[in-house]
Amino acid sequence: MNLEACIGHSHAYLKNWPEAIGHLKAAVRVGRDSGNEGLESRTLIRLGDALLGAGHRDEARDAFTRCVSLGEAADPSFLTEARERLARLDTP
Repeated sequence: MNLEACIGHSHAYLKNWPEAIGHLKAAVRVGRDSGNEGLESRTLIRLGDALLGAGHRDEARDAFTRCVSLGEAADPSFLTEARERLARLDTP
């Protein structure tokens, strides 16, 4: 999971959005399948940011919403970030 997340984050840094999104989605799947919700929450934030960078606003909202839905199982700081990003998306 960490390898996929790191590769995805690196592509996002370079604004290679399709590659970033592919690797980050793979990392989210591994996190979900393994039950590691803390890592999944961190990866969902990065995925949402990459989706926003690529202009996929609705998909980004879904990623942030999924992070929030993890509740107390999510990494607390990333849970806060997900809520903040959702609030920004809801602001016209």
